[in-house]
Amino acid sequence: VKPIAEATGWTREAIQLGFTIQMMVLLSVSWLWGWLVDQHGARRIALIAQVGLAAALALLPILAGAFGLKGWYLGWALVALFGGGTGQA
Repeated sequence: VKPIAEATGWTREAIQLGFTIQMMVLLSVSWLWGWLVDQHGARRIALIAQVGLAAALALLPILAGAFGLKGWYLGWALVALFGGGTGQA
């Protein structure tokens, strides 16, 4: 967290909030991924989720650079949204 704070000027608390948002989104969408696995099978859902997770991780610094803290928070929400689908098998 410290290098990010030094590079961006954001407080450590603001940076850590991104991780809190990630956990809250993950908690909110895990049931959906589980339901999708039940409906469509683990392989198909895991593949979609892994591609989405890779895209979300690639977008995270882009969003943070373009939109500041709001982009940071959105990026972590996207990471959680797609990351939740990688562990439901």
